Formats: sequence, structure tokens, C-alpha cells
Amino acid sequence: MKKSLLILLIPSLLIAGCNTTPSKKRSKSSSGNESSLTTSKEGGSTTSVTTSGGSSGTTGGTSGTSGTSGTSGSSGTSGTSGTSITPPPVTEQTISQIKAEKKIGEFVSFKATLLRDAAWTNEDLMFFADGSDMIRLRVPYANYTGYLADRYHMSEYTVTAKVAETEDGIELVYDSVLTPQQTVVNCAEGTPLSYNAETTPIPVAGIAEIKAKSRQLHLNNKGHASGDLVKFTSQAVQNEYKDANKKTMVLDPDGNTITIIGDGKKMINKEDAGKYYTWIGIISVKTSIPAILGVECKYVSRTSEEESTIDVSNATEVSPSYFAKWNLTSSKYNPATNDDYYKLYKATGYVTDNTDITDSYNLGMVDKYGDSLSDAGSTSTVKGFYLVNCTGLDETSFNNCPFATYVNENTPLTVYFSMRAYSNENHLWQMMAIEAVLPMVY
Repeated sequence: MKKSLLILLIPSLLIAGCNTTPSKKRSKSSSGNESSLTTSKEGGSTTSVTTSGGSSGTTGGTSGTSGTSGTSGSSGTSGTSGTSITPPPVTEQTISQIKAEKKIGEFVSFKATLLRDAAWTNEDLMFFADGSDMIRLRVPYANYTGYLADRYHMSEYTVTAKVAETEDGIELVYDSVLTPQQTVVNCAEGTPLSYNAETTPIPVAGIAEIKAKSRQLHLNNKGHASGDLVKFTSQAVQNEYKDANKKTMVLDPDGNTITIIGDGKKMINKEDAGKYYTWIGIISVKTSIPAILGVECKYVSRTSEEESTIDVSNATEVSPSYFAKWNLTSSKYNPATNDDYYKLYKATGYVTDNTDITDSYNLGMVDKYGDSLSDAGSTSTVKGFYLVNCTGLDETSFNNCPFATYVNENTPLTVYFSMRAYSNENHLWQMMAIEAVLPMVY
């Protein structure tokens, strides 16, 4: 077969745009940075105190199902069986006022728009914004499931919760002296949103600045953290269409890349690779892997030449086995650094199927023809990697996979990709490969 490297994209026949329809809460499996790992090892800078079932490094405390979190919090009564009281009288404030006044351990109340949420280990974060700033509300999972989990995103609420302080700034914590219904109260239908992408002050950054911001976050003992609401413009280069296009890989000209995770739905279409968007989202780290929790995006018009070219010239060249030195299983926890996750990588190797799994096709890359993706009898990371859109394929999906032509062929293939996730089950990394720059097969 004759092959040639092509980086020109076929222009999309669809109108580029972002899905910004308000959504209901997602299921627990579709939030955060989508790592399947639960680990008790430290994933980064240490935080001050963590107790069972609670948050990390908070002063002011979270009252939850398994005791108090933080250095000076209130005692933990169960949110599902605790006795509710009338909410304490508080003066309604803006989020920026709450952050500035730092009334640690006191109840505050404010009106704000629920942007979205994120699932952490044993707890959930609800991100609220008004016309002044954004803040997160930390809720133990036992209190979150049910009413709070059913709140609509991009809708207005009155929030009452306690102020706490972490190493990354001021946050709010759920206190089960109030019921979930008292903590987040629906505003009347038709109430205008406090948050507005055009008027709410949102720091403008590039991927390089986002990388620097996530580097400064303090990870809890599960490797999780969240940071600022940011706005940036970059080129969409690949969707994780295997998961209904809910995740998009973006790239800048310097070879910095990050994944945008949609709010339980796609933000752009698979065919929109190459187009430019202004993204608004929340910096997030889950199990050491950074991402942007997407809130909304807007198409930015560029020339047809810009949209039809993906610049991969600044990729870092490695072998498929390069990533075996990093492991996210609890017994061998050794994550990559923050900056490693932001790199665009280039690797030349061979496509193969993981034959340990007999009921589906699971394709990946290895160094040499005949090498295996098997982890049989070992918890060490496999010397190869999975291709995100090419796992769990049935026969029809396999035949439509752009990598299928190369399976078990003694023909090397060069791919450009980012680190997407780690498979605890199969002990290997999962990479988001840019399919638009694969060699054309004639």
C-alpha cells in the first residue's frame, strides 16, 4: 500500500458550533476527568488534613456522613438522617464579597448560576458563578445524591453554606444542619442568570497559562484538585467520539494540549476538528490528570487554510513504551508530572489488538512488530498504549476504525496524540490520537 503523511483536513460540511443547551445533572460515571482509578496514594503537593469521607485541607469543615473534614470543622452528622433547622439569617452577598471577607466557619447566602459539577472520591463539587466570580460548593456524596444531583446546570439558585479555606483559596462546604433543599434553593422560573459569559470577569489564558495554573494547585490524597474558571481560544483537533463526542482535545501552536470535558454532552461535532473555539471552563485535576471542565464555547472564524491545517511540528517524539514508567494503580502509584500531561506526543510503532480480551477489539501501539499489549500476571504498566477511540469495538466498529488497516501488519505507523487516561484494569495508558493527520491509505 502506498502511504503519505497528510496534515490537511477535509472541510466539514456541518455548521460549526457548540452545544450550550442547559443540561440536567450527569450520572456519576460521566463527570470529572473520567479516570477510573481510585487510589489512596498522594498525587501531588500535600494538603493539610484529610479524614474519612471528607474533603482535603479545609478549615471550617464539611459536615458529612463519616465525620469532620478539616482542622477545625463541625462534627459530622449524617445528611440523610440529620434533623434540619431553619436556615440561619444571613445577608445575601456576592461571591467576590464572600471570598474577600473570609468568614471561615460561618454561613453565607448568595444567588448564583450553577455552571456544572464534578465527581470526586466520596464527594461532589458544585460550581456556582455570579456577576463577580465563581466558587465551588463541596458536598459529601451521601448528601449530594438525589435532590442536589438533580439540579439543572445553567439555572439560578439561592445557595446557603459554610465558608471554608483551602490551600487553593476560599470554598463553601455543605453542612448537614441544613437539608439539601435548604442548601440549594430553586429560584422562581424566569429569574435571570447571575452569570454571563460577556460580563462575569473570567481570566483570559492560553493553554500554557492553564498549565502553569494547574501546576500550582494542591492535590488531595486522591490526586484531585480544581482551580479557576478560565477563557481561552484554541484549535479543536480530535473528539473522543467513542464516548458520544463528550471530550475534545485542543492544541496550540507550541504543542501544548489539553482535553475539554463536556457537561454530560458533546460540545462540538466530530467533524469540527480543525476549527477554532473560545472555550470557557474550569481547570480540573483528577487522579493527577489535568483537564478543563467545559462550561460553554463559541466558534471563532478563521481562514479555510488555518482550519484545514493542524500544526504538529512541536510534538515531543517518544516510543510507545515510553509511558510504562508511569503507573496510576494504588500499589505502584507513580504519576507523570503536570507538564507531561500537556504535551503533544509523536510515536512510531505498530498497531496491535489486545488478545487477552476475546469479546471485543482493543487496539493500541507497541514498539516492535509482534509485541503485546497483555498485562497477564503483572501490575506494571504495559510497554505500549491504548488508542482511546479504538477500545471495546465490535466487528462493525472495528471495520470502521481508521487504525484497523494497520492491525498486525508489519508496517510502522506514526501517530500524534495526548495522554488521556489510565486503565487500571489493563495497566496501560490511553491516548487520544489525532486521526486527521494519519497517513492516507490508497
